[in-house]
Amino acid sequence: MKLIPKIALSLLAFMAVSAAVGVMNLSAAQGDLLSSAPRHDVTPKRQPLDPAKPTVAVVLGADVTESTDVLGPYAVFAASERFNVVTVSTTTRPVALTGGLDVVPDYTLTELDHRLPSGSAVIVIPNMPHIRAPQNQPIVPWLQRHARSKALLLSICYGADTLALTGLRDGQAATSHWGDLGRLKRLHPQVNWVTGQRYVDRGPLFGSAGILSGIDAALHVVARLSEQAVALNTAQTLQYPATRFLTSPRMPALQTQWSDGITLLNAAFLRDRRTVQVPLQAGVDELALAAVFDTQPAVYAARLRTSSDGAQVVTSRFGLRLVPALTPSPAPCRGRRCPVKPSHSKKLCGTWRVTSTCPRRASQRGAWSTAPVRTTGLARAGGAPW
Repeated sequence: MKLIPKIALSLLAFMAVSAAVGVMNLSAAQGDLLSSAPRHDVTPKRQPLDPAKPTVAVVLGADVTESTDVLGPYAVFAASERFNVVTVSTTTRPVALTGGLDVVPDYTLTELDHRLPSGSAVIVIPNMPHIRAPQNQPIVPWLQRHARSKALLLSICYGADTLALTGLRDGQAATSHWGDLGRLKRLHPQVNWVTGQRYVDRGPLFGSAGILSGIDAALHVVARLSEQAVALNTAQTLQYPATRFLTSPRMPALQTQWSDGITLLNAAFLRDRRTVQVPLQAGVDELALAAVFDTQPAVYAARLRTSSDGAQVVTSRFGLRLVPALTPSPAPCRGRRCPVKPSHSKKLCGTWRVTSTCPRRASQRGAWSTAPVRTTGLARAGGAPW
């Protein structure tokens, strides 16, 4: 056999074996991606509500919720400065966002109803992978009640499944992540699932496609409830350039490509997957966090573990209360400089930088210390580059 065919067959065999191992490892990788927050109490700190502004409630699952589905719309509505923006769940204990980010909900469902007897103006429904689990059962009836009170319901990505469970979408057009539409058609055949759109606007019911489409849908809602200039200014504040979808949601329909196979290859080599610490600092940008926590873990390239310089709770740019997984003891810095590489997700001293400090490994026990470094575009309070 000639050399080139031998090489080709060897590569095909390697790819086939790696893909097969990747498929077998997917359940373990998914378990890590969708792990719940640690069970511990954090004293709630209610977001103040301006009675002159309508309220946007972002629903969080009691266990885990898709990170960008939460962080993107939350940042959009908060940056517009036209709304009170709060998070709500069945509990006020820390809950997890996919990838390893833990958040303290502002209110329980019952508490928010007592605080706002007339209800929220907008309810954001992100992907809650375990929406049918017992701990999340109060959410669907709560959404049904608020739909009767004329709240605008906005499902993000696979949050379309939760909105479909309410029955409110029956006979209507809806969309979701392109990779989930086949499953949603089987689960909810009574809904008219469409593709090739960033979002679907049907009166009081909205639905976005996957990932960043939630930002486009949120901007569209801001424009609808205020004016287009406000939405454009909000996009500029967040340094989000895709404002062409404000007036038209049309986009080319997506489908599986060979490049998507990298997920299976990464899953095949879980043992070699690195664990990266992400230091959190007050004022960290929500979209910067989304750029890290919805990329590396989602394709099984790295495990992320949040840390802080000692704070038990870290408040983000627009008020999310984040709970670091690690609050290490301080240790002396050895003074070495951190290499800076030209990338949106700058890897510095073994961490993905989303704050203005660079962590240094101080001991084999995992202690970390911090030293000031120049803040990158991903970290600064002015927004993340896209």
